[in-house]
Amino acid sequence: MSIVFTSVAFEWPDGQPVFQRLSLALETGRKYGLIGPNGVGKSTLARLALGELEPASGRIKKDSRVSYFAQLETPPGQTVSGYLHGLWADVSRDDAAAVSALQAGINPNTPCAALSGGEWTKVRLLRQLASGADFILLDEPTNNLDREARRTMLEFVRSTTRGLLIISHDRELLKEVATILELSNQGLATFGGNWDFYAGQRGAERARLAKGLQDATRIRDQASRVRHEKLEAQQKRMRQAAKSAKKSGLPKILLGGRKRRAQNTLGKVQSAADVEYDAKVDSARDAFLKQKTDPVIYADFPDTVLPAGKLVFDARQVNFRYDGMDRDLWAEPVTASLHGPRRLAISGPNGSGKTTLLNLLTGFKALPGTVAGSLKLGGVHYGFMDQRSSLLDDGLTVLDNARTGSAKSTAEIRNLLAQFLFQGGKALQAVATLSGGERLRASLAKILLADPAPQLLIMDEPTNNLDLMNIEFMEEALARFQGAILVISHDLAFLEGLRITDELRLR
Repeated sequence: MSIVFTSVAFEWPDGQPVFQRLSLALETGRKYGLIGPNGVGKSTLARLALGELEPASGRIKKDSRVSYFAQLETPPGQTVSGYLHGLWADVSRDDAAAVSALQAGINPNTPCAALSGGEWTKVRLLRQLASGADFILLDEPTNNLDREARRTMLEFVRSTTRGLLIISHDRELLKEVATILELSNQGLATFGGNWDFYAGQRGAERARLAKGLQDATRIRDQASRVRHEKLEAQQKRMRQAAKSAKKSGLPKILLGGRKRRAQNTLGKVQSAADVEYDAKVDSARDAFLKQKTDPVIYADFPDTVLPAGKLVFDARQVNFRYDGMDRDLWAEPVTASLHGPRRLAISGPNGSGKTTLLNLLTGFKALPGTVAGSLKLGGVHYGFMDQRSSLLDDGLTVLDNARTGSAKSTAEIRNLLAQFLFQGGKALQAVATLSGGERLRASLAKILLADPAPQLLIMDEPTNNLDLMNIEFMEEALARFQGAILVISHDLAFLEGLRITDELRLR
């Protein structure tokens, strides 16, 4: 059983193409990871597989039942058993190992709204199995999940026998699939292995494409030199022949004939040289167009250096009670401190108050309630990146946003913005029109180009809804940041890439 795309093309009603001649076979029982930049058409491909969209040309053949697991779903006013349409007992007929793991610890009579995040994820996955689908499409399934729910998703992917197509930037999850599908400006490429295999192959492929471009460019430049040398040699012969003819005393009519023949010969030489040169130019252009470009940041941030003993923040017996609550937010008051350029991850399940702690520390957002204990920053300049990149003004361009709060000249800012992939006209684009990944890069640029430069970077779930390209860009940029970092993230691979030194777990 399978889902087969044969030479499929899709375009939006305004004529904007998404992809052309896409061919793909998804086999039931196999697990695929679909990756690619934001806006390249991953969700469109999934909707075509579901039958929600029709291709502009080509065909899609399905002999499998397909279901869809959305990123978010609000728990209904039903019990678990009711949500599963009475199939609580029957769902275990297939996927025994997965069902057993998902059912563990869940009472079918519990209201869905009373479930924890991890429990609600389990029940939603049980419904996918109860639907009888042969193939399940998972769209960014670990976004906004705490670690308990993420573990549930990982265990499900490992144990299910159903076919899976996982659209994700979660490298931990992508390590569980058998095949990586990369959708890019070059179309769809298939890599017969998991994320680790793909990462190695991608590096080799990029190196091969870069060498192809380098070789084609060298051959083009060599063809240019040969063309110039041939034309110069022919013109030299013409000058020598003209000088010799002038001394010979031949009649003007004969001299004119020789000159015309020489000019014709020059034209033929130039035409032949142009054909050869144009062919090499076309080869170089083709090599360039085949490139799959990855983001590279080459800036350093020396002004962000933080002395080793400098106090970053100090929390002593801190607690918070929201107005209208009958208890404090944390069962145990928070006591922690950070000194110097260390990197602290604030962890805990959804609802444990991670974002609240950051807001209390920075005053970024006023909270209705009462604070107990002592909480203070250590007099360091900081930048705050929340999930929505709220520090950006949507009504301004990327350049104007970066210019706000910076003492640098416009020329300096434009040069620095180029290092965040905002070259030329991209720097003049309105922030309101940016994608999620572009907003993140604009936000990071505004923070790091500010005066004074931040010595502390605070981030709240910065990788949510980002493609792998932008996540890797952020990791590379933050590897060069020389101050302290406070971060909330459930993305373990991202935290590992940040080289986290400390963890504060909230309960």
